[in-house]
Amino acid sequence: MKQNDAMVDLNIVPVEREKYISNSFTVNCIKGQNTVVYKYGCNLSSENHEKRKLLANAKIVLNKAFKKGFDALLNEQINAWAKNGKKAILRLKATSLPSRESGLIFFNSIQTYTGEDERLNIGPKGFYR
Repeated sequence: MKQNDAMVDLNIVPVEREKYISNSFTVNCIKGQNTVVYKYGCNLSSENHEKRKLLANAKIVLNKAFKKGFDALLNEQINAWAKNGKKAILRLKATSLPSRESGLIFFNSIQTYTGEDERLNIGPKGFYR
């Protein structure tokens, strides 16, 4: 967090629940003072990390993200979606669905499944009528 362009340490309190771990903190804002809060988040799963190491591994991931900064992370996302988009080029022939709706269904499938992890599947959103 920054106040008047100076980094400020926060008193971060961990919050642990059955299904998630998060942090809580209070920011004291003063009228006329510029306050900027940087929020970075990550989503780690016990499928890829030991449960007892989830908090420590999340801290590692978040510190790496913070060191990269927003602009670098944004560029990584842009490049990843551009790469994904090249794999996703297809010709749609409308049958009972309008072609734009068919394209949306296909986008939803590449959004949830990239083909890189055989344990994952294509998400069901957009596949019902």
